[in-house]
Amino acid sequence: IYFKTLNHFTRHPCDNYFTYQDNSCSAPFYLAFKKIGGKNLIAFQNGIRNKKEGIDGSCFDCLFAMNQFSVDLYKECKSIIKNFEIIGSMNIYNNPKLIEKKPISIDILFIDQGFPSTDLEKYLELTSFTFNDLKRYLADIKKFSAKFPNLKIGYQLRPYPEKFSHILEDAIKWFEGTSVEIFYKNKTYDSYKKIQESKIVVTIDSTIGLESLSLG
Repeated sequence: IYFKTLNHFTRHPCDNYFTYQDNSCSAPFYLAFKKIGGKNLIAFQNGIRNKKEGIDGSCFDCLFAMNQFSVDLYKECKSIIKNFEIIGSMNIYNNPKLIEKKPISIDILFIDQGFPSTDLEKYLELTSFTFNDLKRYLADIKKFSAKFPNLKIGYQLRPYPEKFSHILEDAIKWFEGTSVEIFYKNKTYDSYKKIQESKIVVTIDSTIGLESLSLG
């Protein structure tokens, strides 16, 4: 990491480096940036962090964090944070329309954490949960919808690339014959709009859980 970063900044030197990958600001990366004369490494947090992700010893001149918990977690993992600001979700911060109230049309919205179909690992890296966890999550949604048929239940799919269209087909087959309505993500903020229309949002270890709380 050190030499790869050193080579990059040798070719592209800069005073201030902004990154949206806060979990990639390792000590070797930081040292290489400083070696070439970099002044400020500035990172925006782009997801929930936990101790399993190897964030130990991260280094920031400034961290724009989602919440105080993330800052405390980084410090607990022996990270160096010279300055920080709590700004919440970048998506919501830059799109104030997302906090406008909308009529509720969904009782419970389940968020797709990656549909356990063939080739999923080629598209999505599973870190804090496994294939079996995903299958249990989906099985529980099915059981729940059968037990409470009067509830309006939605399942918000993530935007899978065209070459993974078979994952979408498997999701449709899985919920066939149930009361669960599948929602596709065609535009950037489709999932946020569905969250605005829902009473309850269910997710596993996803940043969108924090964002749902922010949206009320």
